[in-house]
Amino acid sequence: MVCGWYGTAPGPGISPDSTVYIGAARNLLAGRGLTIGGTPVTHFPPLLSVLLALGGLVGPDPEVGARWLNTMLLGANVFLIGSAIRRTTGAVWTALLGSLITLVAGDIVDVHTWAWSEPLMLSCGLAGFLLLCGYFEDQRAWRLVVAAACLALAVLARYAAIPMIGTAILGVLLFRRARFRSRLWDALIFTLVSCGPLGLWLLRNWLVAGNSTDRHFFTHWITAKHFNSARLTCARWVYFGAGKLTVDRQATILWVALGVLLLLVGVLIWKTVRPNRDGAGEPLVPRLPWLLLIFVLSYFGFLVGSICFFDFNTPLDARILCPLHFALIAFTFCVLPAGCATSRWSRWAGIVLLIAGGWSVWPQAKRLQVTLAALHINGRGFASPKWRTCQFLDRIRAMPEIPIYMNEIAGTTYYTGRLIKSVPVRRNSVTDQPNAELTEQLQRMKDDLTSKQGILIDLKLGGWSGNFIPQAELFQTLRLTSVEKTPEAEVFRILPEQ
Repeated sequence: MVCGWYGTAPGPGISPDSTVYIGAARNLLAGRGLTIGGTPVTHFPPLLSVLLALGGLVGPDPEVGARWLNTMLLGANVFLIGSAIRRTTGAVWTALLGSLITLVAGDIVDVHTWAWSEPLMLSCGLAGFLLLCGYFEDQRAWRLVVAAACLALAVLARYAAIPMIGTAILGVLLFRRARFRSRLWDALIFTLVSCGPLGLWLLRNWLVAGNSTDRHFFTHWITAKHFNSARLTCARWVYFGAGKLTVDRQATILWVALGVLLLLVGVLIWKTVRPNRDGAGEPLVPRLPWLLLIFVLSYFGFLVGSICFFDFNTPLDARILCPLHFALIAFTFCVLPAGCATSRWSRWAGIVLLIAGGWSVWPQAKRLQVTLAALHINGRGFASPKWRTCQFLDRIRAMPEIPIYMNEIAGTTYYTGRLIKSVPVRRNSVTDQPNAELTEQLQRMKDDLTSKQGILIDLKLGGWSGNFIPQAELFQTLRLTSVEKTPEAEVFRILPEQ
């Protein structure tokens, strides 16, 4: 918790997604419902915004509430991963080391310093898996229902938690010690409880906005750039040296990590099958590692499907792959002690891996300390001092109700509350296809700038995205004229012909 609190001293990191979460919470507090810019929120699930609004009833603004919430969730997630390892292995030292590695993992801590929904998803998801494993052991029905409720909350925090529900349902069918009819009945109950709230939310979206998640089916196959991004992200998880992470180093690191992971999967399979083969009955390895392994595979498949059919530009970066890293840490330390106990050679191999894990804590901690020190001073995203002290935003807030086009709409809307229109783009950022409505959008923009005396603002904080129409081309097409220039922005209009 101290890490998250220290790194968010200027406020939690604010990204375009964060502006929707916090803006929807503020609108909910103001009685305008879960909306942003007058439009119902459908692209994101509601749980984080609702929690921030509930916190706002007590006093703190949703932005402050996001800092408190994700800081506490960092401590909760470290505790949950330690509890999961301790419950599975019975070894305190393994749980402590796994918790420590989670605490110094740069990408996991980084996600908790932003006003994002991933921390909430991880907490609810892992809690649901732990309760489900408890149900497998004592067969108490309340554990099944509460586990389903936790996963329902996880998917209401982030749609990407859907693989967690699929993993849990498959786990009920495979690992519950009962007749198939009983397992099928439990799976049905779990499905209804875990998917019911999501179904109601999607129905609400359809009724108020005409779509369920603001996503549209479109085929665009995954490309090498996605795999290269994923390779670099995963290599950073286990790279602790100095110097540039070259392509050759990435390949070496990933091959070694993949070999260790396959070895642990083999240990899990052997420890699960051997007691049944020997007639001992109960598997020595609990079900949690299996749930984590199934989740890793299903989450990766979910990402591939999302990229191929819904959002081509989903980046396989530290944020998107953070749930995989979180699950793999838990999986590794849940299985590693069992592997160490199989033979003398495996014991030595396990000792080497544990020493390597312990040795990695120090460089990870040093790197994290440098990152948090920078965040403590500079903040990140729209929470950085350059955004908070931008005087031109006050100018925009005081402008009359005219159409305003800008190169940065998320941050400007967040600080001014004005409805800002985006500069037309050449390619659709979701499908990566040419913008079929470019001509109509340019004409609409021209009409707003002429008949309604609108303006175009080039905000220096936002930059000019490569996806926008080039400035020279746009200015020539619309015959824009600069009417005001400051160090922070430049204002353009279409002047009437003399």
